[in-house]
Amino acid sequence: MESLSQNKIELYVDRPFGVRFNAAIDFIKLHLRVLLKILACFILPICVIDATFVNTLVNRIAITRDISVMDVLFILLLLLLLVVSSVISLAITFGLFKAYEDNPEGARSMTVKEFVPYLKEGIRRGIGLFFFLFFVYFVMMIIFVPMAFVPVIGSVISLLQYPISFAMSPVILIPVVYYLENKGIIESTKRAFALGFKTFWSLVGMYIIIEVISSFVTVFALVPYAIVIVMDIVALSKSFEAGTWGLVFVNFGMFVFGILFVFVYHFIAIITSYAAVYHYGYAVEHLEHVSVVADVENFEKMSDNSLDAPESISENLNDVDNFENL
Repeated sequence: MESLSQNKIELYVDRPFGVRFNAAIDFIKLHLRVLLKILACFILPICVIDATFVNTLVNRIAITRDISVMDVLFILLLLLLLVVSSVISLAITFGLFKAYEDNPEGARSMTVKEFVPYLKEGIRRGIGLFFFLFFVYFVMMIIFVPMAFVPVIGSVISLLQYPISFAMSPVILIPVVYYLENKGIIESTKRAFALGFKTFWSLVGMYIIIEVISSFVTVFALVPYAIVIVMDIVALSKSFEAGTWGLVFVNFGMFVFGILFVFVYHFIAIITSYAAVYHYGYAVEHLEHVSVVADVENFEKMSDNSLDAPESISENLNDVDNFENL
């Protein structure tokens, strides 16, 4: 694990598999305080609204035992909140990393006000990325969902779902390339798949580890939330009065665990993104040797400066001679 006392956790380093994930964890440790402040300002309010909508929706369905137009509207609003919070979460993730790369002292002391320009730029680019990925996902659904109902083809698709999922693992590099290299969406997609397939098994291994960890943490946060929702439905189905202390307590618990679940979901997504960032850095360095090229350019620049040095020395000697003549 890299020392947290270092000024920078370098991006373009040919790290072994485990060290890449450790680099992502180190980055989060370095910026945990500022990251939590930013999440509290921009993600936590959405979590509160989301939990409020879920409480209202569950209570309405439990009381009426039917889904009305208003309930469908609540579901659409929840999906819209998920989209908005996901775009903001990506903007926070890569905005903080770009701030870290731009500032010589890093981003540990950055205030929320100083972070806002990075957030705005990330949201502006993130909206286009979201619509592109949504379009691709929509097209894939149109192609594969009808095929799943064909007996033979459906069986083949069910058998190949995991290999197809692993083959699509370079998709997690698309936001990284898109944000860090400032390329267009199509160019970012091509480059992400090129880097992903050239480091395929390493990327798949990272993908599996991230999925296992995120699934475990998500289930850990989801279980108490699901239990409280079931308790609320059972209480309302037995016609408890809305003002009883037991029902108020259950609703409050559902509200708190709802906030916790959505917040944990976004935090896990941020960890996943930073792991993808350092895999990207490994892939670029391993395949293109970016740091070596940068060192050569710096050496050539220093050589050019040293060639100019004799001229400056002669100028200084002339100044000394002029002074003596005075």
